[in-house]
Amino acid sequence: IGWTVTMQEIEMLHRLIKIDTDTSTQISNLKVVAKDLNYHADSLTVDFQKVNGNYNNQFDLQEGSAQFNIQQNQVDIQQVTLRTKADQIIADQISIGSDSQSYDIKNLSSEVSFSLLKMMKPYFPKDLQLLKEKKFRGKVKSLHLDPQSIDLKNIDIEYGAAIMLKGSMNMKSLQGDFQNPDKLFVKLDMFKSDILQLDEIIGTYTIPDSLRRYRHLTASGIANG
Repeated sequence: IGWTVTMQEIEMLHRLIKIDTDTSTQISNLKVVAKDLNYHADSLTVDFQKVNGNYNNQFDLQEGSAQFNIQQNQVDIQQVTLRTKADQIIADQISIGSDSQSYDIKNLSSEVSFSLLKMMKPYFPKDLQLLKEKKFRGKVKSLHLDPQSIDLKNIDIEYGAAIMLKGSMNMKSLQGDFQNPDKLFVKLDMFKSDILQLDEIIGTYTIPDSLRRYRHLTASGIANG
């Protein structure tokens, strides 16, 4: 039996939701306002106009909105907005293909506080350290990731004085080994770094003495191979 569900307007309020698994999850003061929900078989569309709530007393979402479109194994999310008191993440479009294991993002702009970075730390590489009380700011015109390629266009990143970077990158690896790619193109429009702050971030990697004697590093150029 094929089910079809259509709802023009939705409003949900939950004072407290608890999920007990290996790690306890608690969502409080959740409010969801949505419209134009359409569900049929393996497709779902819905326009989330307003979402706010508190996650584990760590992430207090004050404004959230997005338009979801799920067709079989493809997820498209448009006009994404997430805001807390200190954070902001905005994107025109986020697409996820589960069959192709691909991810695409268009016109992403983010400003992430130290507290949110600290909450996300378990998902970062183990050797990566955070700069205390420093925000991360980043923009990218387009991002594509799949098991064999990474493509970044018009990156603009700032993290303290450790990393200020603008440029683009394309990397391909038929075996999925991006540490040894088959093809690499990097266009570095601008890179600036405070060596002491960069040293705090990269953990176990040792900056060569030939660079350590300088306080600031500036670079630009193109690598193609």
